[in-house]
Amino acid sequence: MASGFADKIASLADIDGDGVADLVAYEPNFGNGYCEILLSAGASVNTVGFVDCGSGMADIVSLPDLDGDNVADAVLLDSDGVSGGATGVMRFFRWDPTAFGVGQIEYLFNVDASDLSVSELLGPIAFLREDSGVFTIAIRAIQSSSLDSVVVTFEVDAGANPPYQVTKLTDIEEPGTWSSSGTFGESIASAGTQTPAVFIGAPGVPAYGKVGKFRASDGQFLKEYKASPSGQLQQEEFGSHVASADLDLDGDLELIVSTDQPTSAAVADKILLFDQFGSGQPYFNHLVLVDGVNGFLEPAPWGLRVGEDFDLDGVPDYLAVSGSAYGASVYSGVDSELLYTGRFPAAGTLHACALLGAEQKVCFGHPDYMSGSGRIVIEELLPYIELSNAQLSASNPADIDIDLDFPVADAGISYRVLISTGRSPYAQLGGIDLPIEGAGGWYWDSVNGTLPSFCTDFTGTLDGSGDGQALIDASGIPAGALNALIGSEFSMCAISGTGTSVTRSSFRRTIQVTS
Repeated sequence: MASGFADKIASLADIDGDGVADLVAYEPNFGNGYCEILLSAGASVNTVGFVDCGSGMADIVSLPDLDGDNVADAVLLDSDGVSGGATGVMRFFRWDPTAFGVGQIEYLFNVDASDLSVSELLGPIAFLREDSGVFTIAIRAIQSSSLDSVVVTFEVDAGANPPYQVTKLTDIEEPGTWSSSGTFGESIASAGTQTPAVFIGAPGVPAYGKVGKFRASDGQFLKEYKASPSGQLQQEEFGSHVASADLDLDGDLELIVSTDQPTSAAVADKILLFDQFGSGQPYFNHLVLVDGVNGFLEPAPWGLRVGEDFDLDGVPDYLAVSGSAYGASVYSGVDSELLYTGRFPAAGTLHACALLGAEQKVCFGHPDYMSGSGRIVIEELLPYIELSNAQLSASNPADIDIDLDFPVADAGISYRVLISTGRSPYAQLGGIDLPIEGAGGWYWDSVNGTLPSFCTDFTGTLDGSGDGQALIDASGIPAGALNALIGSEFSMCAISGTGTSVTRSSFRRTIQVTS
């Protein structure tokens, strides 16, 4: 493998026929001037091809079958003007993993923007739609002279002669309003129909955050959305990460934006969640503000992933990926509850994660994330985990039974469980420790913060019986502390087990402990 980071990833269809969704990444080799293309198929990761990318690819986007060979393709964009050093030129490459049995990078076409009002073209790019073999692609561009953001859309006709002919190039600009940064979001729902659209942010606006929506078909500027100028969001700037999903199941997509380039350090590293249409007004309804300064995210977030149901409640959640040793945080799509915060070794910067089907996810990390090549970590998602309700009272003490329900085949795998009460241990338990039967121990460290979110843990080794269990013995708790425990909520913060090559993780929503 090359000696760079796996910097861009794109999920594709099952391109090798093994029943598992594959994933493509490119990894810029900073010293040798080429990019390494990685294919992740299930738990195996293979280098499948290289492409001369000059100073680095700007973006990667997964597309349907471009050439009719029944294989999902990927387009890699190079916007640094490799060809002759010219500005305003995008070079596109297609990657076909089946070519010659090992995969091949093929040069497709250039998009020359010299006839547009831009002198530089930068990423990211977004595949918007396909219609009868014609693919509409959008890219954010910047006028280097004025630093105004411009959205450019063009069509690629895979069946043209010659193939991949650029048939339309549209310059979309909202004069005088956009700053030097912006990004693309998802297609959003409008008037009951899915309208392909582009979000572009404006982090330079001093009074409030601003996001514009463009219709991809004709470049019409549809609507300008502003963060509510109530004072709470003033002086904040939208950053470079935008995503959307219907998180509250009201039929409208919400917008999620990170503020990685704020005007004030006081609002650094926050995730803003807005309801686009719920209020009926041309303003975002401010639903939640996740404060990264206080430990949720370490500067600066690398991106957001939306749409995976991590807590199995039937509602898409979103994953905030941090470019730091703090790793990633997962938030519930319903109430933005913090479901899981992964802390990784100091040398183990986590760059991006994506799911590979229902059973596995893949994370791209720092070269030192694991021993050896270890930039790519495959995590297998455990089955649903139950933390059973316990009938607790001073007169009838009971155990809280935690059943991990590991597969029988996993004998010999060690595990670690984190449990959170969600409140301060002194407010909840009166400072009384809860003893745990079995390996490991229960402990609190509210002063030094040994574990995040007041989590505690216990460890053990599976015996192959199919279960990993531990009992919280409530019989020895004084009546006062027991009464404080009744009615509290317990969370399974994280469960991990380490075998020879995989790390297992799962997430569980809180349940109520009743009297």
